[in-house]
Amino acid sequence: MTHSAPDTDRPAFDVVIFDQDGTLVDTMEVIFEAFVNTARRFADRRVTREELFRGMGPPEEEMLRGYVPEHLFPEAVEFFFGHYHRTADRIRLFPGVKEALERLDGAGVKLGLFTGKGRRGTRWTLDLLGLGRWFASPVTGDDVERYKPDPEGVRRAMSAAGVPAERSGRALVVGDSPYDIQAGRAAGTKTGVALWGVGDISRFDGVEADFRFETPADLVRAVLPVSSGTA
Repeated sequence: MTHSAPDTDRPAFDVVIFDQDGTLVDTMEVIFEAFVNTARRFADRRVTREELFRGMGPPEEEMLRGYVPEHLFPEAVEFFFGHYHRTADRIRLFPGVKEALERLDGAGVKLGLFTGKGRRGTRWTLDLLGLGRWFASPVTGDDVERYKPDPEGVRRAMSAAGVPAERSGRALVVGDSPYDIQAGRAAGTKTGVALWGVGDISRFDGVEADFRFETPADLVRAVLPVSSGTA
């Protein structure tokens, strides 16, 4: 019997599914300010960073419902997005993200996006930063019935990338939140913490992830074989 040599040129994963805010895009301060200012103006309420981060998961509009009176909700939503849009000059990709996406895409690794953000904010951010060419079919919080850490969105993102659920072991979910890791594990994928976007690492105490990436370049090295020049 003959044995074929291992395919050392094959990427370790067929698809990498990213979170958006805090993973690809440095937006957390802008989002926090938008919520704080909206809650203060329409509910005379002070929102703390810890309170906001604990409630993250649903789309922005649904989160706002927890702070703003219903009769002021439509106006509050427009105020929130107006604030977000006015800070466009402060919204940018994390260093090394663009290069990582180019390397992965160039090596034939499929790219997916699953974010708790709603469609409106997701599409605006993708267009602002030119990410649409890599994420043509993002899965947002508006596209799922169950939010992170439920695996529904991960499975939808895999399907959108053309990777069937039975190949979940060949998928990698990368995010800056414990919810991202828990969603990936529940879907049967491998998981990686994007430490470059994690403000408080203690949030991951007790959270099991397969990888902890200090930089996007570390992610590329974990996915692509050494023979592709990632070392």
